[in-house]
Amino acid sequence: MTQEVTNFKRQRGSSWRFLKIALYLATLAGLALFVLNNVEQFKVLFALPPEKICIIMLLSSMPPFVNSFRFRQVIRLFGGNLQFKEWFGLTMCNTFYNYIFPGQAGLILRAAYLKKMHQFAYSKYIGLVGLNYLINFFMAACLAIPLTGFLLLSGSPQPAFISKTFVLSCGLLVLVVAGTIFLKKRLPERPEGRSRVTLCLTELLAVLRDSPGKLMTVGLLQVLFVILATGRIFYMFTIFGVDAQFYQVLLIQILINLTLLVSITPGNIGISEGIMAFLLAGLGQDMETVFAAMVADRAAVLLFFSVLGSVFSKKLLFQAETS
Repeated sequence: MTQEVTNFKRQRGSSWRFLKIALYLATLAGLALFVLNNVEQFKVLFALPPEKICIIMLLSSMPPFVNSFRFRQVIRLFGGNLQFKEWFGLTMCNTFYNYIFPGQAGLILRAAYLKKMHQFAYSKYIGLVGLNYLINFFMAACLAIPLTGFLLLSGSPQPAFISKTFVLSCGLLVLVVAGTIFLKKRLPERPEGRSRVTLCLTELLAVLRDSPGKLMTVGLLQVLFVILATGRIFYMFTIFGVDAQFYQVLLIQILINLTLLVSITPGNIGISEGIMAFLLAGLGQDMETVFAAMVADRAAVLLFFSVLGSVFSKKLLFQAETS
């Protein structure tokens, strides 16, 4: 029996090594294709003066760090405890794989790593993803409602999307709050024998019920993330001569951040730029200039995640020992 167990462990170890090599090769191939498909974006970025490129890269590093720290706080709510290289590295890998592969591949690989290395149940992970959705929707509405409300009450003419965003944000806020209250009343405290969906929802609601103070911290980190991302894009606009106000870019960034949750293309490439260009065109901006600035901004983000994503892929996902 002992010999059979030993042989099984050896076979499993060989299978895991083969899988790691296959994943690594797929990553390198995906990264190569990704760079080749985005050469023009990198050309736009590196055509800028070196000092401005340095500032842009610094600004590009700040939102991901805040986002990774938010991930650390969220996973702690579900009982996970990660080292720095894990909570920061997994966030880099998650975004990196979402860029080079379709179908939110980063979420799947992150879930597999947590399950393998920390025995983090998939029901908890799905609850964690659901919590991210709720927080993003809730904080986006909380930011957009006062911002659009102020613009509408200012008396100055506003584009049609301002009033539509106000209505959408109010509806989203009501939906999130009402949905949470409804689920709290309907779901059981102990989900033994229930479906997996019920188990995942129960994990999520347990966190909502037991950690309101910590959830506020996560929400504030989400707000900080959106503001820092807005600051990066706003700086890029000043370089390219786009005459946009900070609050306009902030409002559009809130809408873009929501589209990331239902990403259609890898990394939402093309979708974010299209939303930004379209809405700023409604404010009288030149679409060609806006798009050029957005392309350079995208290139800076891609460069940041390509480097760190590749490094942490090797450190975490492809060097994990067989458990």
